[in-house]
Amino acid sequence: MTAPLASPLRGLIGSALRSPLFGGVGGGVGPVAPFQSIAADGFTAQATAPAAAVGQSFTVTRNGYDASANAITFSDTLSVTSRMRTVWNVGWTSAGTVPVNDAANVALTDYVYQGESVSGVTNSSAVVSPTPVAAWVSIERQLIGDTVTLEVVAGHRDARGAKPVACVTGTITDGTNTVTAISSTPVISSYAADVQPLWVYELTFNTTSLISDVLLTANAKVYPHVGVAASVADSSLSSDRRGFSPRYFIKNVSRLASPPIAYVSTAGTSGGVWSTTAATAEATPFDTIENARLQIAVQSGVTGGYVDGCEIRLMAGSHAAVLGTTATNSTCKVASLVITRDPNASRATSIISMTANCRARLSLGSLLPVASGALLLRDITITRTSSSWQGEAGNLLEVRLDQCNVDNTPNTGWLSNAVDYWYGCNITTAVAASTWLSQNGATNMHHMWRGITCLNARLSNVNMFYNFSSLWYNTGKLGSTVAGSQSGTMRVNNKYMNINYTSGGYEPFGETSSESLTGAYIAGNCYEPIPATASYTGFGASADEPQAGNVVHMVIHNNTILGAAASFRCNDFYDTTATVFRIQVLQSFKGNIMPQLNTKGDWFYAVNLGNVGGEAPLHIGNWAYLYGVGCAGNHVMYIDAGGTGPGGSITQAYMGANSTMGSSATAKVNPLITTWGAVDYVAAVLTVGAGGSVFTLQGGSPCKNKNPQSVTPFDLAGTARAASGTDSTGAYV
Repeated sequence: MTAPLASPLRGLIGSALRSPLFGGVGGGVGPVAPFQSIAADGFTAQATAPAAAVGQSFTVTRNGYDASANAITFSDTLSVTSRMRTVWNVGWTSAGTVPVNDAANVALTDYVYQGESVSGVTNSSAVVSPTPVAAWVSIERQLIGDTVTLEVVAGHRDARGAKPVACVTGTITDGTNTVTAISSTPVISSYAADVQPLWVYELTFNTTSLISDVLLTANAKVYPHVGVAASVADSSLSSDRRGFSPRYFIKNVSRLASPPIAYVSTAGTSGGVWSTTAATAEATPFDTIENARLQIAVQSGVTGGYVDGCEIRLMAGSHAAVLGTTATNSTCKVASLVITRDPNASRATSIISMTANCRARLSLGSLLPVASGALLLRDITITRTSSSWQGEAGNLLEVRLDQCNVDNTPNTGWLSNAVDYWYGCNITTAVAASTWLSQNGATNMHHMWRGITCLNARLSNVNMFYNFSSLWYNTGKLGSTVAGSQSGTMRVNNKYMNINYTSGGYEPFGETSSESLTGAYIAGNCYEPIPATASYTGFGASADEPQAGNVVHMVIHNNTILGAAASFRCNDFYDTTATVFRIQVLQSFKGNIMPQLNTKGDWFYAVNLGNVGGEAPLHIGNWAYLYGVGCAGNHVMYIDAGGTGPGGSITQAYMGANSTMGSSATAKVNPLITTWGAVDYVAAVLTVGAGGSVFTLQGGSPCKNKNPQSVTPFDLAGTARAASGTDSTGAYV
């Protein structure tokens, strides 16, 4: 066992820094900086009196944006947190197991970016504030009228005042005319099918000036509190349909008010009718969904000959989802063909039965830059015993499911040349470790999960690039790559319950050299692991070798991660793979509850891995995290895997302001959540969890008012977090 570094570091753990405001915004003349220069990495400073500098605050003049997207400069207060040691075995004693302090280097609470100024200090920082991580969370490819509201979720490492970013601006253009909107204050979304309240930035557009029946393109820019022009996220710069990229709509006020409608009945005929009058269409229903699709082109006097906004209403009964048996393609300009329930039937009785492939053939007339058809399944039940949703090789099918019940039994992928987006759905599956939830190929990928309820995923791995406001039980690994990069991953306001997966990292990032990422936002989530398995990783970011991914700008805010020491531990931001030197920078790790927290670099590589190749002094790519840069208000229940606490070889040297770590491997520092249902040590015996955790904080919880400032706007119950002062750690206030 290695001894912790004998320095002021340990005395700072569990107490606020001696500064007037941690990471806050101030005005006037601030304290004189207790150092003389800032290194290129942006967080290391050089001081002639490093011991005296520790704990002292200083003022930075920053670049940033206000709530109106105006570029501004403002004063921010940071602090010196600790002295920094030398790299492994430079001046160390006791055969390289007792480190020594560097003669001049000290660590800062957070980055000072390129171009920012500290009075009397030479700033050599080469670090630029990163772009926010953002996602559109509204249902796209729909008809719109004279107004439309679109929702964006966005996060950034420099969140402050209960606002993840300064503001979001939006545009919608028809190619000639452009309308704009702006949002600077997050609100709880009005989408009724969210399982937990989801905060969003709402962009409400007046579209009366836009041309009808042409492609409308929506874009957004996300402005961080701290940054320059290169720090602004801009959806127009991306063509990745999965990520933060342009979104498409078509305007037709009359068609939106009175859409073409067809009914499908088990007693219908091939001679059904399309009509803008529901009663007329209901009186003469089709016998199949396919015959209704084929007649869109034939009955063009009603439909216009294209599918955009057309509604196929399913009457009570089970209807074959067979599509495309006739090789006749349909025109889909922009908006989806809608399949929904008869208003006189219930969701449970309006059933699509997938027993053969569903090839929608919506491949004609696309106005999009990259042609694709669009299908919207709304408020129906889908039962699947075989088959898949199929697009075309050069024309992918985008399938959106809104408030559907999906009952799956086969262990096969349900997408072929198709991608899907899920909103407000209930999922049941009878297949253990089913592959249908984990599809992640370039032409068969899950793009969105929002408002999902799955009460037993049966250890199925889930491809989860975007996941918002969902409730998942008993999932396998949460993945987000293969054909797609992990960059841009967002998981916000979810509960992962009854976790029984122990085969490796439950939520891993940067697992291989091909899984490096720039930008990920993990906020407001709860995790409940169950098995009494002594040692396995729950949350991991580029952890144990042979993992080798670089993780840049990973934002981890206000999560409640249960577990028992090494059982569902958090292994984050390692640099320990031989011949590979990782880059783990610009992280923000604030307000989290965790069972155990480990990180490894040069010291561990030398002492525990045998210093292969003599490389130990080069494995310092995780030093920003090692010294708690961008970290604050974290509650770690058990001691690290090395048993030393902060300053040892297997955890942070400094954890961040108001962060604490337990001192035992079998007795937790209890966060006092309302009901503990996860794996736990009971009288020092690792015990299986009973499930049913309630993650709200009891009165007297050490996690209340622990975080120096709010970094998310609402908790998981929709309660607003304080805009100033301290905030509670974890997913609930």
